[in-house]
Amino acid sequence: DSGTSLLADEDYEYKLAGVLVHAGVAQGGHYYSFIKDRSPGSEEKWYRFDDEDVTPFDPSLIEVECFGGKVKKETKWPNGQVHTVESEQYANALMLFYEKVKPTDIPPPKEDETKDQKKVPIPKDLVMTTGYDVFEPDVKLSNVTHQWQTFLFDAEFQAFLKGLLGLCRMSNVIDTRDQNPNEGKESAWKRAVVQ
Repeated sequence: DSGTSLLADEDYEYKLAGVLVHAGVAQGGHYYSFIKDRSPGSEEKWYRFDDEDVTPFDPSLIEVECFGGKVKKETKWPNGQVHTVESEQYANALMLFYEKVKPTDIPPPKEDETKDQKKVPIPKDLVMTTGYDVFEPDVKLSNVTHQWQTFLFDAEFQAFLKGLLGLCRMSNVIDTRDQNPNEGKESAWKRAVVQ
């Protein structure tokens, strides 16, 4: 005999309170939401949240807006002929949010139940953590790797390296006419880089 078996059927009623929609394909798309206003006195008001745009929404259109598939669009021409075009709708509900119609209050435990429960002492040397310290080294390493890859594969940096390597190859072909005989090979190379 579980606690849920004591609840009436009305305790299992839920109403739709929001829909998260993905418009697009698996490789990319756009997300937006339809959310019911839950403030008192606005039971049937819904809104579409699309980035910075928040607009009223008619909940009777949820099926049309959220279930993808083929959509037929009819256009009536001036001569009276009706032209029908069928197209694919790429907007689909990704996640549904429900709220309980009749909230259930959890009854406080009876005195005899609380007496039977043994309190487990918390060790004084127990260190509480949010888990942040466990993931911090991996996140830092990932960020540094990303920064280096962004820097190393940047087109401007690649062009700089190519020019620098070209100068290094040219260091053997420096015009000796301008070279001071007392000056070493290293100084000639430095002069070539500066030019």
